[in-house]
Amino acid sequence: MNRASSSILCKKSQNILILLFLALSFLLPSLAFADAASLLKSCESYLLFEEGGDISKLSEADYKEASYCPGYIEATLELNLLYQAQLGKAALFCLPEEKLERMTTIKMVIGNLKTLPEKKLKQDATFHLLSIFAGKYPCIR
Repeated sequence: MNRASSSILCKKSQNILILLFLALSFLLPSLAFADAASLLKSCESYLLFEEGGDISKLSEADYKEASYCPGYIEATLELNLLYQAQLGKAALFCLPEEKLERMTTIKMVIGNLKTLPEKKLKQDATFHLLSIFAGKYPCIR
């Protein structure tokens, strides 16, 4: 197999994986669903641990929950990088070339989620993350 056909096969595999992920997300929403309120709580707990705030009221379960925040955000960013590689400026949002600072990104997410009315916090967290990042890092077409 030559290099060109190997590259085409790799791109087809990536496209299939993206489509499979999206199909599973829509077909099995109960497995993929996390609301914005739980993401906000997780991110606020993470911030307490990372910035050395008063963690005396947080349990071991809270600590485990806090680790959900950076993972969820990072997964969303990584998925969009796949979109950027495949779709260019047609991606959901376009991240800057320099890597985003984790704490800055988490604080941005917290700030945006805190502005939402309680009703909207019950909606899907991924929807809100995509909206936040699309607003902050739009693709210039």
